[in-house]
Amino acid sequence: MAGMFAIKGADFGKGDVVDFKKINKRAVLSYLWQYARRFKVKIVLILLFVIISNLLALVAPVVTGWAIGTMEGGVGAVDFDRLLRYCMLLILLYVASAVFSWLQNNLMIRVTQQAIFNIRTDVFNHITELPMSYFDVTYKGDIISRISYDIDNISSCFSTDIIHLLTGLITVIGSLAMMLLIDPVLTLVFLIIVPMTLVFARKITKFTRKLFRRQMAKYGELNAYVEEMLTGQKTVKAYCYEEKSVERFCQINTELNDAGFKAQFFSSVVMPVMNFFNNLGFLLASSVGAVLILRSTLTIADMSSFILYSKKFSGPINEIANIINVIQSAFSASERVFYILEVPLEKLPEETGHLQSVKGTVTFEDIDFSYTEGKQIIHDFSLRVPAGSRVAIVGETGAGKTTMASLLMKFYSIQGGDITIDSKNIREIEKLDVRAQYGMVLQDTWLFHGTVMENLRYGRFEATDAEVIAAAKAVDAHDFIMRLPQGYETVISEESIGMSQGQKQLLTIARALVANPAMLILDEATSSVDTITEKKIQAAMDLLMEGRTSFVIAHRLSTIRSADIIIVMDHGQIVEQGTHQSLLALQGEYCRLYNSQFTQVS
Repeated sequence: MAGMFAIKGADFGKGDVVDFKKINKRAVLSYLWQYARRFKVKIVLILLFVIISNLLALVAPVVTGWAIGTMEGGVGAVDFDRLLRYCMLLILLYVASAVFSWLQNNLMIRVTQQAIFNIRTDVFNHITELPMSYFDVTYKGDIISRISYDIDNISSCFSTDIIHLLTGLITVIGSLAMMLLIDPVLTLVFLIIVPMTLVFARKITKFTRKLFRRQMAKYGELNAYVEEMLTGQKTVKAYCYEEKSVERFCQINTELNDAGFKAQFFSSVVMPVMNFFNNLGFLLASSVGAVLILRSTLTIADMSSFILYSKKFSGPINEIANIINVIQSAFSASERVFYILEVPLEKLPEETGHLQSVKGTVTFEDIDFSYTEGKQIIHDFSLRVPAGSRVAIVGETGAGKTTMASLLMKFYSIQGGDITIDSKNIREIEKLDVRAQYGMVLQDTWLFHGTVMENLRYGRFEATDAEVIAAAKAVDAHDFIMRLPQGYETVISEESIGMSQGQKQLLTIARALVANPAMLILDEATSSVDTITEKKIQAAMDLLMEGRTSFVIAHRLSTIRSADIIIVMDHGQIVEQGTHQSLLALQGEYCRLYNSQFTQVS
């Protein structure tokens, strides 16, 4: 299925940047069929039940006409036995039609829900495999909107609307056939208005399709903004941005409301106009039918059956036009969902190697890297880190420190040079194997919704309770954990209330210790805590780094004095390298950075 949408990584951008005009419409249908084909037997049964249910319903007008025909000679000439048989036959037909209708709906719901389950699973799995560059330029709220609202839109459409569409088509075709059998001339009179109906339906659905696309895009934009505001709520309040945030929300909400109103308004026009055309056709047919009855070329029974069939014909025509508009919304949602599946994964076909019993010797050889073409971040970076060494990376903001950590983890692919672990080029090693060698402690103390025990086991699910508790004690986190309402079984989340930033950071360090990685990356792990808490965290990190190759990114130079190697970066290059004392003696960039933090102002 890959490549149907012809989407390139360069198309990544904030919000809804997809030009759906360039998307092959057949691609969406092909994707939907790929999920539907797994249920071919059930789909055949659904079609069979739809046909049987509608054929039974189509026989009913004929029987109704026969029943009316028993009264053509007047009340005194009515054959009540025959009339009763027709009535019983009608009841039997309606009951049987209802049973098959229930079977088709029940089976369709099951198929749809399973297909939607598969779509949602595939989309989420695909998202987890996407390169970091995609998330760098895509709003999380928009992704959430696609995996939730848009997929639900597809679900609601296919669980009910598709059945109604199939039912309508069969009813229209069957009713037309029966009308032709009753009286071809009368049928042609009734069908005079059909071309006008079809032309109108085609025009309006083509127009509303664009409106539904805009509505879906605005839903994604609104979700993205809400997610952004909720995540940064403290910042919003700290800068008194509440009024501005509400104004911006109202602006996006107004645009969504406008897009939704236009989409729904023009969709709602369909039914009244279709009803007008159908009533016009019914009027013409009734007038001509009355003349034919007066001329004795058409019986009342046949006219009664024809009227019922004309109603069966026109009813689904209206419903089909309305359903097609609803399907436009689902189709637009499908485009947004399947677009994600077309975002290319990291193309690393040469990944065949594995890492085992890693010692931790890391070598950088002439590394070149840029996030976007023409804007180089790392240039000619070379460094050899012996196993078990502590490497501190310092430099001003934007020097490329965090970028180096990302390259170590294979979050991004380098454009030039090589990175090796124990002399093995990471280009040739499975990215999961590479990432499994590192424990990562970041400035942002990410905790997920779950118990303390589950959070600490995040890096190694098979760890025993004793191992987890030992790690917590080692980093001095055990005592405050035990003061929580349920201790290690206390449910926490990323935004845990009542837990300090330092306590959260201790949990992330304990989590890394439980994982027991061969190497570590510590990215500004103490930058957001006070000095006393920093010392406690630093002691925990010293324990964590013991015997492990460690890369420490720090602005607070007091935390990296004991590092084996300190490298000073500037514009993606190493400008100085050595120990704390040797670099101070150089009186260069490191000395300047160090003095800027510790020089006392009198």
